[in-house]
Amino acid sequence: MSRFHQLWIVDAEVEIRNPAPGDRPDVDALGSSDHSCGGRIYDALLRYASEESAPYPAEVVREDDCWLQLTFPVWAPTRFAALAAGATVLAEACARADADTAVVRLAAGESIDELHDYRGRIHEMERTAT
Repeated sequence: MSRFHQLWIVDAEVEIRNPAPGDRPDVDALGSSDHSCGGRIYDALLRYASEESAPYPAEVVREDDCWLQLTFPVWAPTRFAALAAGATVLAEACARADADTAVVRLAAGESIDELHDYRGRIHEMERTAT
């Protein structure tokens, strides 16, 4: 096991079983807190953020609050260690947000470009399989 740690980017897709889309602020309500389930998970992840991790975490939430995609950094010696660290951080964030999750998909890459390329390959395989 390597003793050297590097910054890895974790990309997580989370299916939410207890969505709260009605708790999302109106688009015109700037500065309002997002109390939807996805918003609470994101806020819990912000506890780990620092100037060194900017612009992460990042999020995309489906309008009905049933699906969330998050991107956040972790320090780890290997890709599998990064997945383990990412799973641990995400589990704690979901617990703090009182989120009931279903399917969770995790990926870890050395850069966001590596993750985008991977996601593109996965989407292409899904398109050709159907």
